[in-house]
Amino acid sequence: GVYWWYLGKVYCIAFFYVKGKRGRVVQRNDVTAFGE
Repeated sequence: GVYWWYLGKVYCIAFFYVKGKRGRVVQRNDVTAFGE
């Protein structure tokens, strides 16, 4: 019901937030490595 919908929504938001944050960090490290 509503509980599972809310839980799934929060899980998806957290997953994409961590994924996007991790992706930004990886790109930043790659740019620094190429710069050196």
